[in-house]
Amino acid sequence: MEPAGPLPTITLSKELLISCSFVSGGFSIRLRDNQVIRANNVFLATGKHDLTDTPRNRGAQPDLVGFKMHCQLTPESTENIRQTMELFLFRDGYGGLALVENDRVNLCFVIHQRRMRELGGDWTALVAAIHGECPAIARILREPTPCWPKPLAISPIPYGYIAGNSNGIWRVGDQAAVIPSFTGDGMSIALHSAELASEMFLCGETPDEYLARLRTHLNSGIRFATTLSRVMITSTGRILTPIALSLVPEGIRWIAERTRIPARALQTKVVDSSAADDQRPVSAA
Repeated sequence: MEPAGPLPTITLSKELLISCSFVSGGFSIRLRDNQVIRANNVFLATGKHDLTDTPRNRGAQPDLVGFKMHCQLTPESTENIRQTMELFLFRDGYGGLALVENDRVNLCFVIHQRRMRELGGDWTALVAAIHGECPAIARILREPTPCWPKPLAISPIPYGYIAGNSNGIWRVGDQAAVIPSFTGDGMSIALHSAELASEMFLCGETPDEYLARLRTHLNSGIRFATTLSRVMITSTGRILTPIALSLVPEGIRWIAERTRIPARALQTKVVDSSAADDQRPVSAA
């Protein structure tokens, strides 16, 4: 059998989208300019941002606010963290610090909504609170030059969420599952879910069959990671976690293995795309 030609597709940015509704025979997608597009299939990859009519549930830990800022550090601080990934715990939250492109540092953290309100929701106050509790991070972040006028922020974050019923939509990435950020596994899940969805679509399987298989791959790791995340923001967890990991350094490797996608789920296969020849998918990313 000759390979099928390219499938007719439309890719839409999430900034253009308002809603995605099921209608007879497919989906009706409404854009911000009120244009309506019809599609037989929808691949939804809008990250942590939901569309009207396609909300996710709140997950097992929905009470955190996430912040992200890129900064330029002093040359000394940049060299000190070049080969490391800094993870830190503070009252009602935790975060990470690592170099990215152009020797900028990526500062990310999550904090409980209650604590954020206590600090007035002010970025300067939030960072000052972290510096006060984490002297090592304060030393790294001395004299930073912010790369953006203000940080990126998102709330709520549905940590522990795994999609149940598909409602006919191929959900991928954070629209399919949200693992706590400290694991560093969010991108792996995004790529894995996209590959799996594509394979199963081309084989003529359904979005519900895809989600059922994806859940077998992710359930255990996401539940474990979410439990750890909930413990880490407690006073007891904040004290005991560094002690436990200093006594048993191998625990870090064990945690990483427990939260990764299982090796058995990463087997790839060649598929016959003829089952999807007549379909017209829309991807929202």
